[in-house]
Amino acid sequence: MRNFVYDKSETIVLILLSMIFTLIVMTIFGLLWKFVRSVIVGDVFTLRNSKRIELIACSLFILSFLSNTVQEYLISTVVHMFLNNNELDNIEWIQSVSFKFFDMNWRILLCSFIVWIIGRIFRYGSFLQEEYDATV
Repeated sequence: MRNFVYDKSETIVLILLSMIFTLIVMTIFGLLWKFVRSVIVGDVFTLRNSKRIELIACSLFILSFLSNTVQEYLISTVVHMFLNNNELDNIEWIQSVSFKFFDMNWRILLCSFIVWIIGRIFRYGSFLQEEYDATV
């Protein structure tokens, strides 16, 4: 613990990034919960559900850029807190690590694209449901 270095700016940025990440994840779970409740009630193909699904896709899109950034910044901050910068240059495994702060998570990006397509399918399904209800 004698090598512990505390930098307020790094910690504040890490806390803010973590809060934004957590807010986006909680928003996704909230939208999923509302979607599941409306499906249980029987309102499957509605415009509101399609907008919820598209909002989930947009949240996942933002998360695809933010997830690796938060992860890399967390690792970088923890390493800087426990090891001095002078000692970092002497450690072999640290020299082989490269931090990619603005890298994107391609799996989450692909999932967001698929969820967005499902949202558009639900939007068309809501249109068909409205047409069916109007003709009957």
